[in-house]
Amino acid sequence: ACLPFGLTRGMNSPEPIQIMQSPTYLAILYEQNSWYKVIPIDGRAHRKTVPTWFGDSVGHWEGDTLVVDRVGFHEGVWLDQDSHSHSEKLHIVDRYTRPDMGHIEIVSVVEDPGVLSRPFTMKRVADLAPDQEILEFICPENNQDVEHMVGK
Repeated sequence: ACLPFGLTRGMNSPEPIQIMQSPTYLAILYEQNSWYKVIPIDGRAHRKTVPTWFGDSVGHWEGDTLVVDRVGFHEGVWLDQDSHSHSEKLHIVDRYTRPDMGHIEIVSVVEDPGVLSRPFTMKRVADLAPDQEILEFICPENNQDVEHMVGK
């Protein structure tokens, strides 16, 4: 099945991402499974909605750093690629900065007092690739009969 990857794996995924911004929203497109996140950056508060696979995100700028606050994660999404679970108290803050014109740095602080003894921090530095585009990714979800597929 093609359920979303673990939340912290997405922060360090080797697959490319594309970031697009308008005055009120930021969109992050993931090549892996063609997933996306749309993040309001106009100062609004978190919505009071049902939990989602990537959580409810809101963002704001602190100088040259974009800060994205995420809460409200679906109980079925894993905390990491090793299938560790999380509680309803999971909270992730991502900070996006440009240390230079060729890179973007993403520092994520993950806290969940329901399952973690203390918060942990992850850092990713991504290379800018202006001459590349993310590609379509197709997942053969619920593939029950691989041996009979044409072109397997």
